[in-house]
Amino acid sequence: MKRIVVMTGGHLAPALAVIEEIRKSTDWDIVWIGRKYAMEGENISSIEADVIPKLDIPFYTIDAGRLQRKWTNQTIPSLLRIPLGFYQSLILLLKLKPGVVMSFGGYLSLPVVFAGWLLRIPIVSHEQTVVSGLANRLAGFFADNILISFQGSSLDFPHHKTILVGNPVRRSVLEVKRKVARPKLIYVTGGNQGSQIINKTISAILPKILTSFQVIHQTGQLDYKTYVARKRQLKMARRYKVFAILDPAEIPKILARASLVISRAGANTVSEISAVGVSAIFIPIPWSERGEQEKNAKMLARIGIAKVIQQDRLTPKSLLGALGSMIDKPPNIRQVARAKRLINHNASQEIVKILRKFIERE
Repeated sequence: MKRIVVMTGGHLAPALAVIEEIRKSTDWDIVWIGRKYAMEGENISSIEADVIPKLDIPFYTIDAGRLQRKWTNQTIPSLLRIPLGFYQSLILLLKLKPGVVMSFGGYLSLPVVFAGWLLRIPIVSHEQTVVSGLANRLAGFFADNILISFQGSSLDFPHHKTILVGNPVRRSVLEVKRKVARPKLIYVTGGNQGSQIINKTISAILPKILTSFQVIHQTGQLDYKTYVARKRQLKMARRYKVFAILDPAEIPKILARASLVISRAGANTVSEISAVGVSAIFIPIPWSERGEQEKNAKMLARIGIAKVIQQDRLTPKSLLGALGSMIDKPPNIRQVARAKRLINHNASQEIVKILRKFIERE
């Protein structure tokens, strides 16, 4: 009987890269344990709930809660769901009997990791960011191996089980052939859930930038209808394409054609932009774990292919100024090469080798 690899957590892009490699080089069965909804208290499907079943991967959900950093109307319900998430994880793992649990972080991964540890199932955890998140730091106590993307992350984990592998990037991104669109294309994204402040700021300057550029705008589902209506108000509406979410398979095609990306600075977004070598304007989330997003963004800013605008300084004027300085100054060959060196192109293969030692052991 084939072993089962359980992929779990909320970071889809690196997991997809590892799934690609698993399917290319092994005959393992894969199942996914993830979240059904994108946000607590909202009836909006998560991106993984939409994407993973289309890959013919069984998708299981648990209703885990998390420790919230500020008090909201979801704080108490979320706390009450923490033991429920652990119980559901325990039942699922007893049913699935996986050879290894592969975690990509996020609050949902923690009950699965803890249940796997109790059941003596090997645990491999991957940290994508320069600054590790709370869930992964806690998971590190139970993991057999902790895989990190940057050397600086090693300070957060026990050295004897920490391995530097890099952040896995999908082959379709690594192999992008740049063919810049005409008129030039600006890709705006706030991540799968969108960013209301980025959406509002780009909306204010759309009439100006659409005279010269095309825009693909991924808004998130909460704001999507607002920007569909906004499109109807624009004179150059044919140059403006708006999406609630984008299928991950479409991202490489967009990055191949884009002259500029305007986005948050999550580790996976920064990794894919590095791999392609496209210019970017980053607006880091100011409340990200220990300034994680700002540190991600500054890696590319130091190379010269990105600008960073702090959220409290984001205005239509500041964004338009940064856009003007970046759009007509594409990265040179040296800058692109330096950006690509931030990425280990073999990270997925190295991760599968590590998984193999657990899955195939007698």
